[in-house]
Amino acid sequence: MHSHSGDPGVSDHRPPIRPLVRGRVTGNNRNERYFEALFENALDALVVLSEAGRFIDANPAACQLIGLDRDELIGRNVTETIETGTDFESAWRKFGREGSYRGQRWLVRPDGDRRLIEIMATANVFPGRHLAVWRDVTFRYFLESELVQRERDGALARLAGGIAHDLTNLLNVVSGHAELMIDQVVPNSEVQRHIDSILAAMKQAAALTSQLSALGRQQVLCRAALDLDAFVHSCRGTLRSIVPENVDLVLPETKPSAPIRVDRTQMAQIIFTLASTASEFLPNGGRLTIAVKGVVLKQALAKLGFRIPPGEYIVLELRAQSRELERPEKARLPQALFSAQMPRVGSALPAVTGTVKQNNGFLWVEGHPAEVTVLSVYFPPMAGHALARPEKESCGDLGGSETVLLVEDDPGLRVATQKYLTGLGYRVLQAGNGEEALGTVQSVERIDVLIADLRMPKMGGKELAERISPTLPRLKVMFISGNIDREFFHPRAGEGRPTLLPKPFEMRALASTLRDLLDGRI
Repeated sequence: MHSHSGDPGVSDHRPPIRPLVRGRVTGNNRNERYFEALFENALDALVVLSEAGRFIDANPAACQLIGLDRDELIGRNVTETIETGTDFESAWRKFGREGSYRGQRWLVRPDGDRRLIEIMATANVFPGRHLAVWRDVTFRYFLESELVQRERDGALARLAGGIAHDLTNLLNVVSGHAELMIDQVVPNSEVQRHIDSILAAMKQAAALTSQLSALGRQQVLCRAALDLDAFVHSCRGTLRSIVPENVDLVLPETKPSAPIRVDRTQMAQIIFTLASTASEFLPNGGRLTIAVKGVVLKQALAKLGFRIPPGEYIVLELRAQSRELERPEKARLPQALFSAQMPRVGSALPAVTGTVKQNNGFLWVEGHPAEVTVLSVYFPPMAGHALARPEKESCGDLGGSETVLLVEDDPGLRVATQKYLTGLGYRVLQAGNGEEALGTVQSVERIDVLIADLRMPKMGGKELAERISPTLPRLKVMFISGNIDREFFHPRAGEGRPTLLPKPFEMRALASTLRDLLDGRI
């Protein structure tokens, strides 16, 4: 093999691999024309290289892949198309010794676009002529990278879900015992104020746990009225950990707006995903502003597959503004969002779109010439424009004398719940798992309601309920859980939606739900 410095270029008088054939097609001419047709019409890029690695010939697919006409390509060295930093010299010498090569290289087109190509080359197809097949595998590369990232995300999601589950039980134990204490202290005393502070902190910790469940994508779907602006501000700590340090996070105060009806945990997931996506447009820093505003659309918005019907909306807007000078392609960001060139963004937005739709919202994406990218979610406001605030019930309204079978694997939470319900007048039977509960059922004559955690060792609440319901046809069932698979809540034919109280819960909320269940209100 000759070195590059001794390259005779294309004037070395050796015949090209596919000589032009003119005149009558007979004998060898027929074979030559046949080979030429194969070369010209191959879907893969075919190139012919000289001893020193210069292009001697290329088919139309190769010219299209490389981004140059054949006349512009012929005579160029292959190193002019390969990304700088590639050790081409050693690879070329190895190719000469072994007579073949298979590998991947990054191709750089004249417009700056990068393509990952799979190369399969054979040396000396004709003396001094080397044939290579180049195949564009860029999209496959991004898909494989995305698969690896998804596997990592899945592992993190399972870890987050497990941590959220354990934290939820611990929070419920602390808040449960605090609620037991508050009825035993002097009203308006210093001790009561300390207990109130504990319960307030528990509510904040429960919100953080809910956000952790959202990152783990293992949450219970429970739509309720939500003040979106207040909720965004409550997520500030988690958002700051998601947004890179070189990006300024701005959460402006806005006027009170109408509430929306969404699942709180899914709303957290939407906010975190969009914040992470918006940050990807700020690789060199900038400002990310997350604001909530009310708008009225007099006509529908429609562009690039996004469509929002006219009407009144509460809008969550994430505005990413770069510190860089404007680049022309910035105005084309909406088209690029779903392209293979932006694999992480391209996978995140379609995923979050489904969650937005589940909560009756609409996603809208805009790219502006002033290096600004805007991701917006439009939610219809709740009718009445007022947050639903349930009236407080007295303990007397929540009490009862029915028999409750409480099945919970966390002993601290089980004891606290048993004491609270017993204090309200209920007869409470306890079990640490489903198998233990089966033995309890066989030893008593009557059970009015089963309260069971869905996930427990040996036997969970769902299987337990299915086992004992045939023998207790009037049995009411309430599940408690911090993170479950949403598919569980898809009602089967002839069955209603199961009653669920998400963890962590307040004891009063548990008693209220129990009373509603027993009285037939749910």
